Amino acid sequence: MKSTLILMRRAGPAPLDRRRFSGTLILVVGVLALLAGWCLVAWELTGNAALSRMHALITRERTEAEYEAEILASHSRVSFARIRTIPLILASKESLIDRLAEFGPDARPSPLPMAERNRLWRADPALAVLAGELHALITRADLGAKGIWVMNAAGDTIAIALPSAGIDYTGSNYSEREYFQAARAGRNGQQFAIGKVGGVPGFFFASPVFLEGRFVGAIGARVDLADLTQGFGPGAFLTDAFGVVIYARDPDVMMKQLPDARTRDLTPEQRLGRYRRTTFAPLDLTPSREFPDAGVYDRPGSPSPWIWARREGDLVTVHVLRELKTLAAIRSDRLFSFGLQGLAGAALILAAVASVLYVRANQRHARDLARQAATDALTGCANRRFFLSMLQNECGRAVRYGQGFCVLALDLDHFKDVNDRFGHPGGDLALRRFTEVTRATLRATDLLGRLGGEEFAVLMPNTPPAEAAPVAERLRAAVAAMTVDFNGAVFSITVSIGVACRAASGTDSFEDVLIRADQALYRAKQAGRNRVEACPSCQGGPPPPAQEGTPRQGLSMAAPFPSRPG
Repeated sequence: MKSTLILMRRAGPAPLDRRRFSGTLILVVGVLALLAGWCLVAWELTGNAALSRMHALITRERTEAEYEAEILASHSRVSFARIRTIPLILASKESLIDRLAEFGPDARPSPLPMAERNRLWRADPALAVLAGELHALITRADLGAKGIWVMNAAGDTIAIALPSAGIDYTGSNYSEREYFQAARAGRNGQQFAIGKVGGVPGFFFASPVFLEGRFVGAIGARVDLADLTQGFGPGAFLTDAFGVVIYARDPDVMMKQLPDARTRDLTPEQRLGRYRRTTFAPLDLTPSREFPDAGVYDRPGSPSPWIWARREGDLVTVHVLRELKTLAAIRSDRLFSFGLQGLAGAALILAAVASVLYVRANQRHARDLARQAATDALTGCANRRFFLSMLQNECGRAVRYGQGFCVLALDLDHFKDVNDRFGHPGGDLALRRFTEVTRATLRATDLLGRLGGEEFAVLMPNTPPAEAAPVAERLRAAVAAMTVDFNGAVFSITVSIGVACRAASGTDSFEDVLIRADQALYRAKQAGRNRVEACPSCQGGPPPPAQEGTPRQGLSMAAPFPSRPG
């Protein structure tokens, strides 16, 4: 009721449409801000979850890649150790030393053609026996060697265990090979190379043979690269001591060099003899910009990053590449999760907003109903029921707090003539103009009410009689100066006003105060209208006797004022 009273006391209709538009705009902006904020939070949350999954995947894949690389490197070390022992043991075999002694420590490369040397030494019975012994040895499955041969001090091969790629290489000279040069220097030699005769890549080992302290030859043994890499997966590859990829199932990786390769330490002739080429494309692996410190690398043309693990073996380094294809699925899951969380958050926000709007709509509807129940439909001021209710409340408040109040009874003069001349539309316009002027003249705390027809009343809370009469006079003068323009016809109206007060110490009821105000209004009518008359007993007490023509009667919420002149 208090909020309704505030609405009744306002000087004019509030710009509801503008306020509602502003409120709606603020609400829309707020909802958009909430949605944007929630989307940012959801994106951050899903991003953190996806990043955790990515790091877990990288850690798992890196551990598995490192384990695979370690297993393969261990296998290569075991294989090389087994092959390396073959020439070491044979270097002390007496029958082999005797055959090499026949060539002597000062042997020179045979001037005979390769084919002639091959035929001559294969036909030698003693060398044939030596070749048979080598053949018997190599057929043992536990050794894993694919070739065993004997070279004299000049590097010519005088006996072999098995042909290489179907070619009998007896008579071939290997004096330029690093492993033979190491043996001639008294060391055990080893190297990776592509076979000189068969063209098969492999690892070559050699041990020197001495007679009475002089070098008379060397024993060589070979393991083919294909046998060494049987357990390699699709992402594993080998590099030799110079950083060149010597084995890979991926043709895009084969015979490329690592960023830190040492191929420049080899002469072009050495590169050609070792790899049958002199130039090498780089293996293009660059640290991932997304995971710079996680051992992850990017490859050109690959949509996914790669794990790169490596382990040093014997003569070789084992590398394992693993493509992180699951990262794409994690990113997709992140987008899907973000979409779900975004929709869920949006649904919650919209549901909350809808609830707020629903509550506000109900509150606004309740206020509208309360305002309609308390408002006169034509003039917008308080209706009779609401005005009398507020007057009764003010009377009770005056009793509780010892504060007086005044009431103005207003009646438009000769208003019937206005209706007769201009019809009810003209009269309604006059009533609305009267209400506008009255509201503009009264104080903010005063309440204007329409009690019926052209009859109005004003409640002036906490107002002494000395203040009420001047306000009533200003109101009368303002109405008298007012004009009404109805369809081009301009006319004016006047108002008669009766003033009654209830003193702070008074005991009269609100009905008594209203009756005294009506009696004062009656006297204003009798005195010529367009004037203000105050009740002579404003200090309280019972109302004076009714004048002739104005019989006293009680007031109810629905009863009109007693009849009075127009």
